[in-house]
Amino acid sequence: GALIGAALQKLRAGQAREADGLLQSAIAQAPRDADLLAVAAGVARQLGRAGEAVALLRRALAERPQFAPLHNSLGAALKAAGDLAGARDAFERAAQLQPDLFDAQFNLGLVLDAQGVHAEAVAALRRASAIDPRRAEAHEALGNALVHAGEPAQGLAALRQAAALRPSSASVAHNIGIAQEALGDDEAALAAFRDAVRLAPSQALSWFAIGNVERRLGRHTAAVEAYAKTIELAPNHLDAH
Repeated sequence: GALIGAALQKLRAGQAREADGLLQSAIAQAPRDADLLAVAAGVARQLGRAGEAVALLRRALAERPQFAPLHNSLGAALKAAGDLAGARDAFERAAQLQPDLFDAQFNLGLVLDAQGVHAEAVAALRRASAIDPRRAEAHEALGNALVHAGEPAQGLAALRQAAALRPSSASVAHNIGIAQEALGDDEAALAAFRDAVRLAPSQALSWFAIGNVERRLGRHTAAVEAYAKTIELAPNHLDAH
């Protein structure tokens, strides 16, 4: 108990390495404590040791196999380790065990979208946004998945909900631009991308998008200026050269 308390104190102070050492000592004393293993896994992930986090979470799940949040944490660790298929299985298990667990539905939707399974991604993200309608990230991810699924009008509606909840998000503004492009409205797309760089002036991806739209509209001076800004912010952005 004392070791865990000290470890959590270190974590709150931003001292993950010190917390890690204390947690290893605590695990040596209580190797089957699922909560302890889960906290240690979170610290391992924070320190970039995703494989170790996966192993710790599998040990925790051996003790508490029906606990949905542990399956969700395992999915996050597997995703960080680059195993999307394993992550999907873990998120699906978490969502089966606890269908109203926002994180499980949200993370499942993101992985499905990344795998190109867009219709299933949309379904999972609709469930997430219904569980907690105030979470802008769920509406944003749903909007992106709908655009990927070939439903840009519905996608734009979801992204506008995200923007209403988080009006200062450059990411949401950029994704609204992508949805407008998919709808064939270059002027509206341009306005959204310019909104994104107003909110985050160093967002190279949005400057690059501005360059592409300006070029399509035949405004070559404006396109060159946007591409120059892209290269200034991200010198390795080869497409802008």
